[in-house]
Amino acid sequence: MTCLLLVFSPQKLDQGKLGELDRQLAGQQAGLNALTVEEYLGARARFDPRARDPQVARRARSSWRSKLAAAHGEALAGQGIAPAEAGERAGLLADQQMRSLHALHNPDRVVGGHDLIGDFGDGQVNCTIGRQWTLARRGEISPVKQLDAAASRVPEWLRGSTRMNGQLVREAPAVLDAALCHHHNDLDSGPPGAPDAT
Repeated sequence: MTCLLLVFSPQKLDQGKLGELDRQLAGQQAGLNALTVEEYLGARARFDPRARDPQVARRARSSWRSKLAAAHGEALAGQGIAPAEAGERAGLLADQQMRSLHALHNPDRVVGGHDLIGDFGDGQVNCTIGRQWTLARRGEISPVKQLDAAASRVPEWLRGSTRMNGQLVREAPAVLDAALCHHHNDLDSGPPGAPDAT
């Protein structure tokens, strides 16, 4: 399957969250590209946004919270804090951290992911990615429809052995895009003050 470039906008994310956006996009890409075309198309045909099992998320959140609390507990104990106090503070720190974390499906269920949670990440970043799967940019079709079209073009007899092939990238900031376009326009028009060629 030909590589399909899928561009995601950071939208209103703070600059400090761009690294997390890149990390989550990399996880989505790895999960997507692990699917065969047959698995992808089958999951897309069966997709029902209401069919999520809430127990999967509860178990994953509980397990992740325990890991965070254990890590915080070890760090606090290493600072010489008494075990009982370290345990209590570690639990509070883990609870605070969990409030901003979302369970991550890699890839999201809307693009063929299973109802399995393999990671946790910043909730605002997760929502920023999630809403763009079905969002069509002006003059284009949505990323999920692009994937559907590319997968459908793979001959049926190859779908079970052909992997999905998407490259998920963060959109370059508009300021840079404008600067690059402006720079290219300057190169095309000659030195400053030269008459316009058109």
